[in-house]
Amino acid sequence: MVNINDKELQELRKKIDALDKELLLNLEERFELVNDVARLKKNKGLPIRDKEREEDVIKSKYGLTELPEEFVAKLFRLIIDESIKQEEEN
Repeated sequence: MVNINDKELQELRKKIDALDKELLLNLEERFELVNDVARLKKNKGLPIRDKEREEDVIKSKYGLTELPEEFVAKLFRLIIDESIKQEEEN
């Protein structure tokens, strides 16, 4: 049975928490860039969605890590969907 006060467990959780914060900060920065893209598209009269670009973005992430492609696709579809939502609101 694992002791909840186990120092090794606490250290690992602390590292996970730090990575989670870094991940969120990186996503926040990405969405700031999405806002820049949205403004540029609007100024140039370009459509918000580009399905071909979206698929290229997803596929370009395959093989960058050992994470399963299915997970990578789901993650980036979620990120892209949120990006589109954000672009539509600008």
